[in-house]
Amino acid sequence: MRWTWLWLALLLSIAAGVTIVWLTGHQVDGPPSADVKPTESGLLRASGMPMLTAPVAVPGGYEAAAWDKTGRVTFWKWTSASRMWSKIGASTYPVLPPSFGTPSTTITGALLTGMSDATFIANGSFSGDGTGNSIAFTNGPRGWGTIAPGPVGTLIPTGNKSTDNTTPGNSYTELFHSGYLEISEPGTLPFDPNGEEWQVERTYAWSAGGFHQVSTTQFTAAFASPLPATAPPFPTASCQGVRSGTYKNLVVSASTTFTSRGSLSRPYLPTSVILHVYGDGAVGGCDFTVTPDFPVVISAATVSGTAWIIAPAWVLTGGANGNQDIRDLLPGTQLSGQDGLGATEFQDPGFSPYYIPKSLGTDQIGQLGSPVVSIHNRQLAALTLLPS
Repeated sequence: MRWTWLWLALLLSIAAGVTIVWLTGHQVDGPPSADVKPTESGLLRASGMPMLTAPVAVPGGYEAAAWDKTGRVTFWKWTSASRMWSKIGASTYPVLPPSFGTPSTTITGALLTGMSDATFIANGSFSGDGTGNSIAFTNGPRGWGTIAPGPVGTLIPTGNKSTDNTTPGNSYTELFHSGYLEISEPGTLPFDPNGEEWQVERTYAWSAGGFHQVSTTQFTAAFASPLPATAPPFPTASCQGVRSGTYKNLVVSASTTFTSRGSLSRPYLPTSVILHVYGDGAVGGCDFTVTPDFPVVISAATVSGTAWIIAPAWVLTGGANGNQDIRDLLPGTQLSGQDGLGATEFQDPGFSPYYIPKSLGTDQIGQLGSPVVSIHNRQLAALTLLPS
């Protein structure tokens, strides 16, 4: 009889344990284990949505996003303590009318440097004209929602939903890169043989509750000092014999290399520039490889007279797109403040790869005329283009 009661007590204990597990929602019996990980099948059942991201490891567990074709997106968390997927937020992305075809949206997630919650990027046709293809979501003081521009140079989690392409935060291209969030927008300058636009790419790092810009491919003009026009002529010997010094009576041209750089969908960014420098009547010349943002000093007109500003070396690129080369567009450009027109490609702070701030008071760009170079140890140290 005693053994009968012991077996009965054991069976009741097992039954009670199963009941406790069922009541607390645990998917696996027994104590939590670091080896147990969430499953996508579990998220499919919990969310009831047909599409979902791979789980993203975050402090304390995993997070993921699930979505459908109607524009709904939900955010979920799994912890080793609960061992179940719990809904932690919801938002929306734009869905175009049926006339635009069947919507096709993908979402990817990553834990960015310094963050405790994952960031998710939705990619699709959100605008119908190709200008809005990406929307990023993350958690913030207002809950889960879109990431949109905040104070100058920042992006912030808004807690808002995205309803159409006018919603702040819809971008041309967004991607994850080495723990950062990158946004790439088409610029206003053509450059490629097929007429593709320059890309303006900005990289943001997370700190103090927001994303702060840490780098950009946009080159911003500033005042500079030119090399002296009294420099001696460039020697007629080959480049190997050129001594360190400053020289004039030159001709200069540029060849620019572009590359895909990672996973950008429109990766048209310059990576290096070769400046070809030849003396007037010289038998040979010098080729200098510089970075695309190597500063070239050019002239500009202001209300008080001639000023000198810097431009990136790639503005001298020739032969890339026929008559649409940047060096053909820039000289003589009349900037806003004089006629209000003709300067969009150089004074748009959002989309000008070479940006000339209105605060410089520049009215017109001078001709890209006679070069003056400074050479040090056979390396190009400085370049000024005197007006014609």
